[in-house]
Amino acid sequence: MDATHLHLILTHVPIVGAFFVAVTFLWAGIKKDRGVEGFALFTSIGVSLSAIPARYAGMAAEEKIETYSG
Repeated sequence: MDATHLHLILTHVPIVGAFFVAVTFLWAGIKKDRGVEGFALFTSIGVSLSAIPARYAGMAAEEKIETYSG
């Protein structure tokens, strides 16, 4: 697996994760459960931090893609 594939995988984690976190926060609000709310908060931090390696993998992927013709 090279930087291009890694970037494509990592780019989707924050997108799908944001949806998961939103649903979890909604569930916590409906059920009034502080445990689920804490889990959603912890998960949102993890999802946010996953954007950092996606950015750096994107730089390496860009350098590789620039060598392709067309």
